[in-house]
Amino acid sequence: MDNIELLKFNPWWERKNAIGEDKHIREFETKKIKYYPDFSNAKKGIYIIRGPRQVGKTTFLKLNIKNSIDNYDPRSILYFSFSIIMTSARSCIFLSTL
Repeated sequence: MDNIELLKFNPWWERKNAIGEDKHIREFETKKIKYYPDFSNAKKGIYIIRGPRQVGKTTFLKLNIKNSIDNYDPRSILYFSFSIIMTSARSCIFLSTL
C-alpha cells in the first residue's frame, strides 16, 4: 500500500475540513436523532471496536476523528479499513464479519 492509497482513507492529511465531506459524517448529520458516545474520560490504550454490520462502527470512528482534528495534527490521525486487504498479487480478499 502506498501513500496515495492511505490518503484516500485520510483526506484530512491534505485538507483539515475534508472529514466533513465523508459520506458517514454527512449521513449522520442528516439524522433527526443523534447519539454521541462520550469517551472523554476513557483511559489511554488500544480499543477494539466490534459489532454487527451497519450499526455505526465506522461512523463512530469518523465522528471521533472529526472531534479530534482541531486538537491534534491531522497527519497524526490514521484511519484504515481492514475490510479489504491487498495481497502482494494486488488481489482483494474480503473479510467476513464475525
